[in-house]
Amino acid sequence: MDTLVIDRTEKTDDVASGHFYEYSKAANPIRPSLTPRIPYHFFPPSLYAQGSSRVVPLDLSGELKCPGPATGPGLCASFVRINAGDRITMDPNATSIVFYAIRGHGSARCGSVTFDWAQGDFFAIPALDGITLDASADAALYAVHDAPLLTYLGVRVDTARFRPVVFRARDADRELDQVRRSPAAAERSRVSVLLAADEFPLTRTVTHTLWAMYGTIGAGTQQKPHRHQSIALDC
Repeated sequence: MDTLVIDRTEKTDDVASGHFYEYSKAANPIRPSLTPRIPYHFFPPSLYAQGSSRVVPLDLSGELKCPGPATGPGLCASFVRINAGDRITMDPNATSIVFYAIRGHGSARCGSVTFDWAQGDFFAIPALDGITLDASADAALYAVHDAPLLTYLGVRVDTARFRPVVFRARDADRELDQVRRSPAAAERSRVSVLLAADEFPLTRTVTHTLWAMYGTIGAGTQQKPHRHQSIALDC
């Protein structure tokens, strides 16, 4: 006669033991310094000034104790250098990438969409299909995407939430100049404009996870103290 055996032994490799903390010791993980502080760090222009075409991640993941590359807990910034006639492809697991063209000009292809870019332009793309950048003159760009956030969540992007959007340098300069000339400019903590895409009227942001600001600090002036509600990656 056969005997049915049921093994109820738990496999400790598959089931982890939880932890308990008194409320005040864990409710704010930043206060007891469990979460690393975001360090101030200056990445010099020499990182992209010369040499071969390349993407240079601005990586602080060691200080942040998170998978890299990461410039902040949820963001990765990079310098992108493209020599004239060269091509660079970026394909991070990210929802979106925002670019600022430091110098040069060229074209970009994102999925079936192609557009030109030039010095001083901003543009944002959904990163579902990545992006290919061609330079018709020696070029450098600053790029920020949210791949570290997706890595932390353990997810992959599967939907484009917005269309590629381009902000021309001449338009950005015109709008910023209007703000700078306002009589109220001296009373504001920032003299700046925020970039926004059509798809996000409720947040007025450039993508659903990123916001971008274009501002100025005049010679001989000081910026008023202000508080950030999110990490700032300045260029």
